[in-house]
Amino acid sequence: GVRTARNEQPVLVCGEYELTNTELAYYYWSEYFYFSEAYGDYLDGVVDFTKPLADQPYDNQQSWETYLLEETLNTVRDTMAMVFRAEEEGFALPADYDATRQQVLLNFSVAAQEGGYGSTEAYLQASYGKNATEETFRAYLHNAHLAAAYADDLLARSVPTDEETRAFFARRQSAYEELYEIDPEDETTWLELARQDLQQENYQNAFLTICSDYEFLVNYDAVRLTPPKGLYE
Repeated sequence: GVRTARNEQPVLVCGEYELTNTELAYYYWSEYFYFSEAYGDYLDGVVDFTKPLADQPYDNQQSWETYLLEETLNTVRDTMAMVFRAEEEGFALPADYDATRQQVLLNFSVAAQEGGYGSTEAYLQASYGKNATEETFRAYLHNAHLAAAYADDLLARSVPTDEETRAFFARRQSAYEELYEIDPEDETTWLELARQDLQQENYQNAFLTICSDYEFLVNYDAVRLTPPKGLYE
């Protein structure tokens, strides 16, 4: 079928890939609700989530909306870089991640029914704008879960050997002794700590290398953020 969202001017492109305002909305409002729930209490008196973020300065340069938009665009870049690499390697969505994705879809259809909407699509349009479709929302969820699965797989593949871990520890032994107050004789403890740190470092380097392989171009002039129905009421 025709993807309504495709009639929109893209806000972000990478090669053949295009992100429309509707698809940006899936990411942005997820980021918004996560952010307001995670930091709402902490930012009490700093940000008022019952009013538009565009009207609230983050600093001299930007509003809270601009700040959150940048965070969202970073999420899109990170997600899609992992999706592109996963697809290039023929990495399929594992069953447990697919089950989580299906559960999210189910939660949306339940919310649609409870909210008195005639269909999941009607609920999605109230939440993400008139061009939202179940098809593009499913694609968004698929990408989010595929990126998470591939990232976890990449982390698992980043486990260093004992030899690499010992060399890593040797270079930082004084820091480890100071930080953890560990006995250098207690090899089991320091080897495990150093292995976890080096695994994270290996993963981070691999992740950054993957992200640098894809160039994303943003058209800020095309960005339109439409709040979900009833958000500021």
